[in-house]
Amino acid sequence: MASSYHQLGRVAQGRGRLEEAEGWYRKSLVIKEDLGNGPGVAITYAQLGLLAGARDDAGTALAWVIKCIALFDEIPHPMTGSGPELLRLLTALLGIEAVEGAWQQQTGKPMPPAARAYALTPPTDPPADTDTDPEETES
Repeated sequence: MASSYHQLGRVAQGRGRLEEAEGWYRKSLVIKEDLGNGPGVAITYAQLGLLAGARDDAGTALAWVIKCIALFDEIPHPMTGSGPELLRLLTALLGIEAVEGAWQQQTGKPMPPAARAYALTPPTDPPADTDTDPEETES
């Protein structure tokens, strides 16, 4: 069910219905969090970050991206989808000081050196809306 909600959110987002998309993503997120599905949660956090970016809300996008990336010790982690690339883009836009402050606020911890180094690497391309829910790739 969570995967279906996530996909409905992607369809709505693709059609420009951002409020509807957010509703579907949040429904998906509740289920994934309840099930302890870390990879699924990370992908939905990243998608909510992309959605906030589509709304030109960099602060909210950054909060979602930090939640996504902070779930794992490795950066970039394969289960974080577009989150790491969006972090690079937001760092270039907002500056590392803003990102470090947001990281501290979201996690209660300083930004890890590896995440900081990654964030400071120039972005390659704008992050695409290509996050695939891990539940969809299971056989």
